[in-house]
Amino acid sequence: MRLLVTVGNWKRTGPVEPALDLAVALAARGHEVRVHTGVVPAHAEPVNTAAQAAVDRGLVAAPGRPRLAKHGAPWRDLLDARRLGASFAAWRPDAVLATHHGDHRLAVRAARGELPVARLLFAGPSARFDGRERRALRGSAAVFTFADAMADVLAGLGVQRSRVHAIEAPLDVDRLRKLARGAGEARTRHGVPAELPLFGIVARHQPHRRFDLLWDALVLLRDQGRSFRFAVPGRGTASAEVVGEPVARRGLDDLVVRPGYLVGEDYASFLAAWDGFVFLVPGSDPTCRALREAMALGVPPVVTPRGLLPTYVPDGEAGHVLAAETPEALAAVLARWMDEPEERRRMGAAAAELAARRFDARHVAADVEVVLEALR
Repeated sequence: MRLLVTVGNWKRTGPVEPALDLAVALAARGHEVRVHTGVVPAHAEPVNTAAQAAVDRGLVAAPGRPRLAKHGAPWRDLLDARRLGASFAAWRPDAVLATHHGDHRLAVRAARGELPVARLLFAGPSARFDGRERRALRGSAAVFTFADAMADVLAGLGVQRSRVHAIEAPLDVDRLRKLARGAGEARTRHGVPAELPLFGIVARHQPHRRFDLLWDALVLLRDQGRSFRFAVPGRGTASAEVVGEPVARRGLDDLVVRPGYLVGEDYASFLAAWDGFVFLVPGSDPTCRALREAMALGVPPVVTPRGLLPTYVPDGEAGHVLAAETPEALAAVLARWMDEPEERRRMGAAAAELAARRFDARHVAADVEVVLEALR
């Protein structure tokens, strides 16, 4: 098949990487895959873009250059739908696989019912859909979701149940593990002594991600006299408010490691060096890519019971699910892992096995392929 994967964002965030991992896996199965990613706005700094993420994976751009803005506008959508339609005509794909609501809406409009459009729906059961997205979902030949409960949600929007397909969230496990070969060097590079437990979190620095709970848990551990480090890579417009100021105010500067925004080998190697991973609140990607990456690298997670998190982490086997969202509960898990490294390693191994079995993009691609083939 000729498959066109569209990514309606220029930033390397949220659903972008899972969609591109799936594109690579589909290409590996013998399909001719091309991609369109969002165009970087003139005012933005073109670094760490979705387009670069596609290039890094060896993916080839489709003909034409639709803008695929994350947030549309009527006149801009009209022009972009025409650009996308011209790309369809030039390359003639057998199906389109859209990722975000913007590129999905444009693809349905440009296809005019003559080309099957499928959607990777990165949304949980509590998601809300505006009128334009509802129409696009109803006009889709297939909708791939990451939770069984979404079938009922979509049926309520008028999407035929026969068109809804639950799949696992894709992750290129082999690629990630190859990138993570420098874990020991990464620890040294970021100033973390080899003998100290190292935990961390990967989440955009936003107030709703419950960093306050994390800082209070670290205070409890510090006051117990424990020696450890906690890594907080990443960025966000609220970094000072959410990370910098609270850490300084609580006197945690010596314990918190802030390496900045990491990608590629730097990111994977540092993540693989951690002894435990904390994930509290899902962001724009309900499949929580960073959590699944940590598990694939053998880092045991501790998560809250929010969203899909409990479905990914078998409590007591491949990590822990907090019974209560309190600093005390989180501190207790991290303290236990400091005291019982064998449990930590056992859970890490179980997490790695689970990730390879459930999330490997090659397995997901096989399931997606069956559905897309039936649309031809």
